[in-house]
Amino acid sequence: MIYLAGTLAILVFVVAFERFGVTRAAVRAVDTTRAVARLLREPTLDDNMKERVLRQASLSLAGGFFSIGIRGLGALAASVLPLLAFELIGLADFAAVVSWLAGWEVIILVSVGIALWYLLRPGR
Repeated sequence: MIYLAGTLAILVFVVAFERFGVTRAAVRAVDTTRAVARLLREPTLDDNMKERVLRQASLSLAGGFFSIGIRGLGALAASVLPLLAFELIGLADFAAVVSWLAGWEVIILVSVGIALWYLLRPGR
């Protein structure tokens, strides 16, 4: 049951990560950074305007950092729920599942699997 609980936790994390919009928030932060970099290279803008752009971007990026962090924590918290349920029902020990999830084999396999899913999914 350890493997089932761990796999369910991984699936819940992936779904919550997508539903909570972590990737979209990260893409917005990257887009902001790219737009600001383009503006800073613009020769027609004076230094005062560039400084204003940088201030606005820094606030936007700070908000994005906070947003990504909160959304990521939400996905992590959601993934713990199946583990707690398995523990309460007596099907799997929470610590044993976390220990299995923390193994290098699982981390590599899940990382590669998620990366492939993200790159190959339709409508990307």
